[in-house]
Amino acid sequence: MYRWFINHTKAEKTAKPVADTVIQKPRATNAIDIFAKAQKAEISARMKARHDVESLTPQQSNLNFHRELKAQMFNKLDPEMQANFEAQAATHNRMPKEGPGQEHIYK
Repeated sequence: MYRWFINHTKAEKTAKPVADTVIQKPRATNAIDIFAKAQKAEISARMKARHDVESLTPQQSNLNFHRELKAQMFNKLDPEMQANFEAQAATHNRMPKEGPGQEHIYK
């Protein structure tokens, strides 16, 4: 029995190391997402207040309410601020497509 296991095992069957980090492509973003990152604390406070009033758990209404709240807050901004966030989103989306410039490559 022992000899059978010795003959039928492969010495190459070793565990391959798994990479510590997975490289992902950057995702495109929009103005509302950048606004939500900038106003993260205020959005969280409003969500907590709503959960306390309606006595809901975050699992029941967290995602839908977060999307509604950030859209409402963004739409209440003046057009200049909205244009500013849209410009930031355009810059953020353009950077991965262009790649690093000469000044970044040869540093």
